[in-house]
Amino acid sequence: MRKLRQKSVQDEKTVSDYRKEYRISETAARVLYNRVGDDRSAADLFLSAVPFEYYDPFLLSDMDRAAARLKKAIENRERVVVYGDYDVDGITSVSLMLKYLTSKGLTPDYYIPDRAGEGYGMNIAALRKLRSEGASLVITVDNGISAFDEITEGEAAGLDFIITDHHESDGRVPEATAVINPKISPDYPFRELAGVGVAFKLICAVEGKGSEKKILSEYGEIIAVGTIADVVPLLSENREIAKVGLRKMNRGDVCPGLAALIGLLNKNGREITSSTIGYMLAPRINAAGRMGTTEKAVGLFMAATPEEAVFYAEALCEENRVRQETEQRIMEEAEEALEKQVDLSKDKVMVISGHGWHQGVIGIIASRLTDRYYLPSVLISEENGAAKGSGRSIAGFNLFEAFSACSEYLDKFGGHELAAGLSLDAANIDVFRKAINEYAEKKMTDDVMLARITAECELGFGDVDLTLCREMSRFEPCGTANPQPIFLIKGLRVLSVAPLSSRRFSRFLLSDGRNELSAVCFDIPYDSLICGAGDRINVMATVSENVFRDKASAQLTIKDIELTSGNPAAPELDIVSEKDAPSVEELRQIFLYFKARALERCEILGLNPLAEHICSDRGVQISKTKALLAVMIFNELGIIKTKNRDLGLVIASTNFNGKVDLNDSEIYRILKSKKEEKANG
Repeated sequence: MRKLRQKSVQDEKTVSDYRKEYRISETAARVLYNRVGDDRSAADLFLSAVPFEYYDPFLLSDMDRAAARLKKAIENRERVVVYGDYDVDGITSVSLMLKYLTSKGLTPDYYIPDRAGEGYGMNIAALRKLRSEGASLVITVDNGISAFDEITEGEAAGLDFIITDHHESDGRVPEATAVINPKISPDYPFRELAGVGVAFKLICAVEGKGSEKKILSEYGEIIAVGTIADVVPLLSENREIAKVGLRKMNRGDVCPGLAALIGLLNKNGREITSSTIGYMLAPRINAAGRMGTTEKAVGLFMAATPEEAVFYAEALCEENRVRQETEQRIMEEAEEALEKQVDLSKDKVMVISGHGWHQGVIGIIASRLTDRYYLPSVLISEENGAAKGSGRSIAGFNLFEAFSACSEYLDKFGGHELAAGLSLDAANIDVFRKAINEYAEKKMTDDVMLARITAECELGFGDVDLTLCREMSRFEPCGTANPQPIFLIKGLRVLSVAPLSSRRFSRFLLSDGRNELSAVCFDIPYDSLICGAGDRINVMATVSENVFRDKASAQLTIKDIELTSGNPAAPELDIVSEKDAPSVEELRQIFLYFKARALERCEILGLNPLAEHICSDRGVQISKTKALLAVMIFNELGIIKTKNRDLGLVIASTNFNGKVDLNDSEIYRILKSKKEEKANG
């Protein structure tokens, strides 16, 4: 992955004005400028200097018709069905509408299609069944904008439809009673509502002007979870929804199901943030839909008693465990398929297919592969001649538009710029792979494929303290379009670095010569670190308050590391001392280290701290030269095949099967002879 490290640029006069007007530090003023520019009204809202005003729901196209039809259904006690989706946004949307309609005296039902058997969106068989059971009105949430045939047939059978959706449209609109979607509403000021946000606006329209605060006071935690989990921009109404919902959660004012799930996962009682939802709550709620049991997720939100709530919370945690195991197995298969199906030297979109991959996890794996290679990816699962896939993209390459350009090879597709799904005949996978790469070749420049990490500004190491941490919390809730502030800090010495959580993470002790500070790194596995103790580095990092044994301190969370003290050169055999020649036992320990990393699917190892990592893993003392010589010997013997890239040792292939003769390595024989010469005097 090629990476561009950069800093934001601010207007110095505006930064100075913000410092004075809002009585904030220069650092906070720079972050504020990066969020809103010189827009004083936006700055006021961002720092809550003025009350937030929600937009009139009737600015959404068709809202008048939707509100009128729903009021009629409530008055006439009609049988209403909420038709949802299986992700967190869809599940919270369904739960929100069910709770609201129940509060109005109805006995609503819901339908969420099975991810594996039915796929995303509406299907005609389900609509026929709903009609036969007496339904008269279907409210879609988080879907419906592209269900043209399904709605036409459903209406012909006697169903009315209120479509609430937030996905992209191809320009057409289904012929329903009402279609509410901010992306096709030119008069609505904010296009980026989540699906649950659109459902929220429908409820507000029915309840009347100024009802937003009342609805959020009742259901704000549910709306916030769906909004944050769907990774929509946390700006404008989304940010306010998230703030209100998080405030409710932190004071314990939540529905029994969420209270039970939070109790299981947040035993230390830490503050609940957008990260808590994104990394702890959402994966468990999502697991139900991914593994085909959305009833448990809806049951969590609809639970009426603490006992019922705990039952569903524990069930979702178990579903998530099964999801993780399934994901790991398919990830390994996808990596093997990638080597055979994708040419990383020329392909700009990774299209990877396999048989029987679980539909519920291929989107996660696509996301992981896109993060690793910084290329768009599409994972496709084949079964009985049919294929369904999920894709993830990078900034600057619109996946929905790419699928549109290749639509002649697809049966169905939908989604967003950065995430989309598709279905197609399995026989068309190869031609689709070729077509989307031809499209990408025209659209994706080298600049688009350059991963960027941007710092708000540069910080002095001594500026990182609790005051700064608490000031940065004013920019919460953070998420898409309002990321957690990242700062550039230069000239640090690594005093120590140690693995955490089975070597997936790392803990650092850093110094600038005057100050020392701890740091953690979650984004780079320990063995892939490019630095070790004693190295000098520049970091991109966030700042946060860490509480340990009731003592608060400032802590860095490292997002990127730039090594400034150089990279170890390959040893030259003619000048290597016999003391640096690894022994047979040392080679065995280094062999076991590489074998363990291969089993963990760790493909990139830090070259600079390689010896330190081997020592940490095997409990032996190995010099840098011995570690690098071992790599050279293993390459010569075909045990591993590596190449150096970006201060990392990339493992291209491994072969740990069978015995090898060290004497088959010319490098080993040369080193062995040096030892023998020294021993013989």
